[in-house]
Amino acid sequence: MALNNLMALITTDNIILVLGYILDLLLVWFFLYFVIRIMRFNIRMIQILKGVVILTIVKLLSGWLNLVTINWLVGLIIDWGAILVVIIFQPEIRSGLENLGRKSAFIRKSLTIDEREMLIREISTAADYLSKRHIGALITIEKTVLMNDFVAQGMRIDSEISFQLLTTIFTPNSTLHDGAVIIQGTKIACASALFPATARIDIPPEMGTRHRAALGISEITDSITVVVSEETGTISLAEKGRLYSDLQKESLVEILKEKLLKIDSEDMNTRGENEDE
Repeated sequence: MALNNLMALITTDNIILVLGYILDLLLVWFFLYFVIRIMRFNIRMIQILKGVVILTIVKLLSGWLNLVTINWLVGLIIDWGAILVVIIFQPEIRSGLENLGRKSAFIRKSLTIDEREMLIREISTAADYLSKRHIGALITIEKTVLMNDFVAQGMRIDSEISFQLLTTIFTPNSTLHDGAVIIQGTKIACASALFPATARIDIPPEMGTRHRAALGISEITDSITVVVSEETGTISLAEKGRLYSDLQKESLVEILKEKLLKIDSEDMNTRGENEDE
């Protein structure tokens, strides 16, 4: 009898309803995953998310306490805020949507240890050379967040990285010395790339445009940027909104090793998928 009742419940309509619930949950999960991928290294978007949470709490409290005016104002901010967020973060949203159609955004060949060590050697040697001669430089290493939009706006080079090429690019008489060099994989993808400057106000006054640009790009991507000051010759490194200042060649190498030689779980997964292919 119990089996007959169970079979009676398993109808076509019920199966379709259950599949609909599963599909609904999968779509929500995919949307949240996509949003998290976009926001993962974007400090500005994380701050916006915190603001949204605070506004939501204020709206709930104002409704519960019957604070009509505050509730109306917060509701107005939330209604128009969604449009403002889309406008402000249009480049990040567009880049994220483009990445959905790119296999390389999810399955990317991981650099070998030797290739990473070569990057560290060439970049640190170039930074030390430029530092001793007070030649300004901005060298950015792309990691998991694609920087193709910035590459497209710069001067395409697409050459294997070398100490000689880096120092030549940043020579003051060179037409390419302004802006940043972007490294993708083991290649210098472009020179003269322009980055958005950070909006932070706690930057020391002696740090100029290059440092602000380095912090700015580190706030919206997970890239690593090495900065050489033209005025003081000091070497700095920016990552995830943090600036490591007054570095010597040895300390720069140590930080780059810490950031680039660590093979995380994503790299291991990528390597396994590539081997399967």
